[in-house]
Amino acid sequence: MTTPATFTPKQTYKNCAEAYRLFFLAQGIGVGQTKFYNDAARLHLVNQDKTLNLSSLLAYVKEELKIEATTGRSIVERDQSQRKDDLEIRERELKIAKLEREGRKDDRDWIRRDTVNEREGALVGTIMSEAKYRLSRAVPELIVLCKGDVQRAADVTDHLDKALYLAFKSIYDSAEIDIAFAEVDAEDEL
Repeated sequence: MTTPATFTPKQTYKNCAEAYRLFFLAQGIGVGQTKFYNDAARLHLVNQDKTLNLSSLLAYVKEELKIEATTGRSIVERDQSQRKDDLEIRERELKIAKLEREGRKDDRDWIRRDTVNEREGALVGTIMSEAKYRLSRAVPELIVLCKGDVQRAADVTDHLDKALYLAFKSIYDSAEIDIAFAEVDAEDEL
């Protein structure tokens, strides 16, 4: 097939033979001479003076032969190729959308940092409060067990409170506390 750059069609061809030879054969368009002659008569491509116009030939190639005259490529194949390319693009877009949805689903499982800090602070405060309460109840027993003066229980409690506070402060200030909060089902609690 001749490339469009080297092929220059005439605007008018003297007869079917010239049109077939200079237009179809020159471009390598695959149509038989008999078929072209029959189609030219059936579709009225031939003018009264036996000439054929370039516009009629181009329309014949496009509509009847389903070939692009400029490229020589089948229009049907081009359309199928285009549909295939469109489907591949659509498939890729759907895969990307699915991955994005899955990514958003994973993001919902994360807890915001400020919420984690609040929970850590609440946890440390609750543990410290509970420990202080338990120790204050155990101080009189400790003093009796140590054969000490029960009247000084307040001093012992204050001293234990300070030690407990310093212990928790040291833990909390030294590093981040890594705690995983997980939802618990009612069945798991039993």
